[in-house]
Amino acid sequence: MKKKDIILLIISILLIGIMVLMFCLGSNYSYFPLLIGIVIINFILGQEKHILKKIYVIFYTIIFIANLLFSINVIKAPSSPITDYDKRIEIWGDTIPGNSKNLKINDMNVRKNTNKLLSMNRFLTFLYFKNEKNAERVIDTYTYSYEIMSGYAKETYEDVPYLIPYLVENAKDSVIILPGGGFSNKSIEDGGTLEGKNVALELNKRGINAFVLWYRSNPYEFPVPQADLQRAIKYLKYHKNDFNIDENRIGIIGFSAGGYVVSSYINIFMGQDISFLVSSDYSFDDIDLMDDSVYSAALIYPELSFKNNYSIMYSCFSSDKVNDEENRNNLIDKYDTIKHIRSSVPKAYIAYGDKDDIVGTDNINEFISKANEINMNLTVKVCKNQKHAFDTDCYIASYLDFLED
Repeated sequence: MKKKDIILLIISILLIGIMVLMFCLGSNYSYFPLLIGIVIINFILGQEKHILKKIYVIFYTIIFIANLLFSINVIKAPSSPITDYDKRIEIWGDTIPGNSKNLKINDMNVRKNTNKLLSMNRFLTFLYFKNEKNAERVIDTYTYSYEIMSGYAKETYEDVPYLIPYLVENAKDSVIILPGGGFSNKSIEDGGTLEGKNVALELNKRGINAFVLWYRSNPYEFPVPQADLQRAIKYLKYHKNDFNIDENRIGIIGFSAGGYVVSSYINIFMGQDISFLVSSDYSFDDIDLMDDSVYSAALIYPELSFKNNYSIMYSCFSSDKVNDEENRNNLIDKYDTIKHIRSSVPKAYIAYGDKDDIVGTDNINEFISKANEINMNLTVKVCKNQKHAFDTDCYIASYLDFLED
């Protein structure tokens, strides 16, 4: 191979690598490195005929057209329905606190010409690297393109939270499952089952009822998700005879962001009328009169505090609240489940990977240490060599044993 060909090959590999990286980062301009490649090759080769010239032009044309179609949403990433969506049970009555006919887009910082696939790449990059630059825009664009445009949530603040039941006969316990999603969507959307149906079926195998909760998230503000969880608990207790369940044996389990909702619920909000905190003019019904306590609570690779990653707060609060440093610090303090940990909570379980690359392990270890100090009834499962969102097999046996103790 000639020296010139080797140089051209190295340049090609570098430019294609940059192109792939830009696409993974969600850039609408991932074709640009190929354009640079065309210029470089023509400069080096001049009038000389070379196969690389044709390859670059063909690749550039394909990638450019693909990017153009993505940017104007001609090409869309396919969306799958939520598993067993047809079985859903709506948990609120005629009035839902926090809802209105207002358009969500008016409260969101959404990128123009957004696309589900590209916005998802940007969001995942944001989660891994915790880049604070344009955090609000990345989060809102992802929520809008992935959850709202795909039809899992509405364009207006008129979403109706629901439970998807997985029932067995003569069940001793019942567990409400809260999937994660970075407070920006729910992982059960697009047909996901890792933090929903998979867990429910494992619980069913041990004679335990399971209910997967679809709760409201971005651009709804806290404590709306916690209000949905409280309502789900009270709903099951109110309808205990319909589901043939023991109201004193209801547990909750949350994953990642759902884990935070569970932790904040048992440590900060349980015992309060959260619906009233969301909307002071909410009219209570008979379900709201039910006790909101739970028998057990489980946190799986949970977020527990915003103090090490305040940029994710744009998923939970308005930008005005997050951008103001004093107000932001007050919110971090108010919603820090480590600081507000309570020994009076129900028996608890936590499972995490020692190589978690999303929420990390510092907050989790601090939570465990604080729990030990106050004699909290906490069972800990460390999943060795596991990152975030590990498989059900890593913890399910331990969790099931915890439930039966």
